[in-house]
Amino acid sequence: MSMLTPVLQPPEVKEYLSKGERFIKWDDETGSASPVILRVDPKGFYLYWTYQNKEMEILDLTSIRDTRAGRFAKIPKCQKLREVFNLDYPHSTFLLKTLTIVSGPDMVDLTFHNFVSYKENVGKSWAEDIMAIVRNPLTYNASRYTFLEKILVKLKMQLNAEGKIPVRNIFQVFPADRKRVEAALSACHLPKGKNDAINPEDFPETVYKTFLMNLCPRPEIDEIFTSHHLKAKPYMTKEHLAKFINKKQRDSRLNDILFPPAKPEQVQSLIEKYEPSGINIQRGESCSRGRRKTAEGFTPDFPWGAISLSLTIPVLQCAGEEVSEPLCFSAVNSPVSHVGQLSPEGMVWFLCGPENNVIALDKLLLYQDMTQPLSHYFINSSHNTYLTAGQFSGISSPEMYRQTLLSGCRCVELDCWKGRPPEEEPIITHGFTMTTEILFKDAIEAIAESAFKTSLYPVILSFENHVDSPKQQAKMAEYCRTIFGDMLLTEPLEKYPLKPGVPLPSPKDLLGKILIKNKKNQSISGKRQNSLKKGRNVEPEIIGLPTPTDAEDTVWAGDVAEEELEEEVEHLGNLDEEEIKKMQSDEGTAGLEVTAYEEMSSLVNYIQPIKFDSFEVSAQKNRSYVISSFTELKAYDLLTKFPMQFVEYNKRQMSRIYPKGTRMDSSNYMPQMFWNVGCQMVALNFQTMDVPMQQNMALFEFNGQSGYLLKHEFMRRPDKQFDPFSVDRIDVVVASTLSVTILSGQFLSDRSVKTYVEVELFGLPRDTKRKYRTKLTSTANSINPVWKEEAFVFEKIIMPELASLKVVAWEEGGKFIGHRVIPVIAVHSGYHHICLRSESNMPLTMPSLFVYLEIKDYVPDAWADLTIALSNPIKFFNLQDNRSVQLKDGSVERLGTQRNASAEMNGMPDPSGKFSTPHSNGPAGAAALAKDENVVEVLQMAAAEM
Repeated sequence: MSMLTPVLQPPEVKEYLSKGERFIKWDDETGSASPVILRVDPKGFYLYWTYQNKEMEILDLTSIRDTRAGRFAKIPKCQKLREVFNLDYPHSTFLLKTLTIVSGPDMVDLTFHNFVSYKENVGKSWAEDIMAIVRNPLTYNASRYTFLEKILVKLKMQLNAEGKIPVRNIFQVFPADRKRVEAALSACHLPKGKNDAINPEDFPETVYKTFLMNLCPRPEIDEIFTSHHLKAKPYMTKEHLAKFINKKQRDSRLNDILFPPAKPEQVQSLIEKYEPSGINIQRGESCSRGRRKTAEGFTPDFPWGAISLSLTIPVLQCAGEEVSEPLCFSAVNSPVSHVGQLSPEGMVWFLCGPENNVIALDKLLLYQDMTQPLSHYFINSSHNTYLTAGQFSGISSPEMYRQTLLSGCRCVELDCWKGRPPEEEPIITHGFTMTTEILFKDAIEAIAESAFKTSLYPVILSFENHVDSPKQQAKMAEYCRTIFGDMLLTEPLEKYPLKPGVPLPSPKDLLGKILIKNKKNQSISGKRQNSLKKGRNVEPEIIGLPTPTDAEDTVWAGDVAEEELEEEVEHLGNLDEEEIKKMQSDEGTAGLEVTAYEEMSSLVNYIQPIKFDSFEVSAQKNRSYVISSFTELKAYDLLTKFPMQFVEYNKRQMSRIYPKGTRMDSSNYMPQMFWNVGCQMVALNFQTMDVPMQQNMALFEFNGQSGYLLKHEFMRRPDKQFDPFSVDRIDVVVASTLSVTILSGQFLSDRSVKTYVEVELFGLPRDTKRKYRTKLTSTANSINPVWKEEAFVFEKIIMPELASLKVVAWEEGGKFIGHRVIPVIAVHSGYHHICLRSESNMPLTMPSLFVYLEIKDYVPDAWADLTIALSNPIKFFNLQDNRSVQLKDGSVERLGTQRNASAEMNGMPDPSGKFSTPHSNGPAGAAALAKDENVVEVLQMAAAEM
């Protein structure tokens, strides 16, 4: 149980970070350089800097995407700043003092905060330790209360000149309903005028919690509390809390021996942690006629009332005196936590705490086997990585390579074209479009810098090579060798030679290595081949297009004139104009790659691209080191016609799927359908944060953000067959049933609006109903809306390892509020707060949804009686005895008779005339319950073992 044994520890903020360091903050656009003190708050929520005039700028650490020091940091271009920092002096130490913080809401909209320290190597330490906090899994997956705590920390940082918290700041944080904010402040005896200010000492954590309880009452948690505590008492004992944890918050599928249930003595610490320190139960004065009054006439500001508590006060012994009257409440003396009692408000904070995280936190760590062949993993992959916007006129940037790799992507794409004279520097751009160009060298340097910052597992560079110059290809190869150095894998590993039947090496075998995917000329044997320099073709299986060597006949990247495109078509001897146009629309320019010359060809080993022939030919050749790329249309055609063959293909070797060429807006296709047949590199446009990209980012956040997710064994083992379309059940795999009840929302919008929630399941085609939606709230309340609706049930999830749950909150009218995508195998059962994410998967501080999730093993209808009986054999036998008595009177049907007409019509009578349940859930479905005698026999065996 995670709440009893914490899996993850919150990030550590080193003392020197919170103490602060002097830096100079500079800005190239304005040419300004200002002394600042840079700090991280002790809880690790914010990076902030204070100017000499006491002004402060604050940066949420969750918005930080990278930190850079030394030669990787930004360098001033402004001559004025260069002079200030002595940049042009021969012995300048500027690079030893630099620090750049990169932040932004997504991978494209970035801000660079540039600092220079007064001492050498300080920037490097700050860069490393800030990223250690950012990369901690709990920074993004913090508990609900941690996000609420962030608000209080920020309020106490933004003080006015008198050192107080301006009330207007509180209104800005909670803007949806000003009157409710004023009422909550009044309930805490705090000033509420917009020009007022609050002394920080008057707003400690306990008062802040009371403020939240008044602002955002939780009647739905009050109901949960009422249904689980001892009747007629306004608290929950440690025995009750342990029972609640075991019954509601624990996965019912866990083995009690391997995973012991919570015990009362273990949950005592939870009560002490979450029970508000100011809430006590003590004997008060006698209350005549059953009415309550407080001790000595004191009327406390009692926060229980904020959650609609209407419970009878228990009878306790006070000061050695037995009392029979109802007791009263006071804000003095010992708290109820001292005697192991949890109040309703304590229940609220317990359910907001880290012990009740909605996801299995251990799965955020690297938990999967990383020693399988590369083809046994889903690999986080990018398409046209260099683009920041559309495919036709977008801006290209080397920074996109950094950002995609920092996000955990392990396969990036480089569309390489011939550079113009006189420099003849190879460039990267989207051919035959108006997208801008970047230097190939700049992209390689960006990749070398960021390749292994987030994950140490191998990076694959997918080259789409249109450079028809041997000289420029040689330059590309030289850049790869010199810039990547030892990171570049230039020779196959001794254990994994490039021979048919030999599997690919594992991610662990290739730690810290960069692999090149580029066309390979198989005729190279280690010496330079004159024929290669002349541009002759290669092995028949590798499609190499004849390439022009005359500069006048070359199509330069970015030239989009129709006449030049027609000239290029003339040089593609084997393809007619219609085929070229088809490539332009479906495959993009991928079908126009040129011959690989010796230098580039020699860098290719385990990822050798070939033109796909057929699944049969691929199986016969049995070469794990060759890979084929498919447009989404071609791949969809293959997976619908030959799903099982596609799965088998992906067990042995790798496939890469990429968007069709007509997606000029850089939209994405849904990756799930291709994951369902085991495609490893399902490449998406990372600059577009649509639903497919949201799912991709959410899933690859798990397994240590390594960029590799191990496929299910049915998609790896050669002795197993898997058809994602027709499968109704899978041997050894237990299907799951997931029910989702949306109970309430908290701080969903900064406006007072009506809201609703959608719940969707991504998985196999045969999984049950995919999408549900709540009703629109009846009132415009975005602070604490409540939905009283039935659970949304996904009855049968055939392969939970391939399924994920998506929950999205919307405003009336369809404005996006926030979402969360969670793999089904990482979902925790019980009552949980789902802290929502932005469209780019960034944590949102305010909005959350309170839900009840229940995941259990799927039980076919035909097995339902047996399952219920096995869970309570005594009750079953009692019912059996009652039925036997009734049968003598003929008042009921025999137990074995089908219970509804539809089942009886679908069943087939056996020789004795009884009906058996049809095989409605697979070939091994319901036959075991054909006769009620079988049920009784199984139960008798179970009872004998008890």
